[in-house]
Amino acid sequence: GTNYDSGNSVQQTTDGGYIICGWTYSFGNVNGDVYLIKTDGNGVEQWSQTFSGSDEQWGNTVQQTTGGGYVIIGGTESFGTGNNQDVYLIKTDANGNATSTFNIPINPNRKLQKTVDILGKETKPKTNTPLIEIYDDGTVEKRLIIE
Repeated sequence: GTNYDSGNSVQQTTDGGYIICGWTYSFGNVNGDVYLIKTDGNGVEQWSQTFSGSDEQWGNTVQQTTGGGYVIIGGTESFGTGNNQDVYLIKTDANGNATSTFNIPINPNRKLQKTVDILGKETKPKTNTPLIEIYDDGTVEKRLIIE
């Protein structure tokens, strides 16, 4: 596109092509939309879809379902609690048309209880090292701080 666009996840599909998800400022409502692109095995676009809201949303990863559709997981500031980054799940048919969407609110008042490494040992955050943050409401987030 002519603006900022990003592919965050790619997977080969059962037909030998590829499904790519990310976000776009070039297409859709151009205020940060989930972007889903289907290509053939040579990378030639077969179709694309955007999923818009009143504010930003993005796709982090995509998975093909056994039914031939796709499931996208990302974030939204448009739906749910609004102005907070809620988890956003989109299920599509084989042509990328949304069949259902869900937003899972994240409690903005939660407090970080501890940070652990991938083995569960409490640690302090370090660059380029995976870590898990555990919050007082029972939620967890995986992080990787890149310098």
